[in-house]
Amino acid sequence: MKVFGVVNQKGGIGKTTLCFNLSTLLRDKGVKVFLIDLDPQASLTITLFKKVAEEEGSYELLTSGGNLKPVEVDGLALIPSSPSLQTLKASLYPV
Repeated sequence: MKVFGVVNQKGGIGKTTLCFNLSTLLRDKGVKVFLIDLDPQASLTITLFKKVAEEEGSYELLTSGGNLKPVEVDGLALIPSSPSLQTLKASLYPV
């Protein structure tokens, strides 16, 4: 199993676009792809769902350590993001 992480604090540099294009390319080549959207803006989730996901997602995974099942979207396995992730930093690092 290979694991790729695309991370950078700066916004607008193409992280979501890279993840989406790379994952669909790999999927089309027959590779099983598992995505975890950790962006509070939920851009990857919105790209795949065409809306903000209503399922439990990465926020619940990080806060409760839950055993979430990924959602299957267009042949890609995804743990969706949600705007709730914006509150995560405040709860982890109170001022």
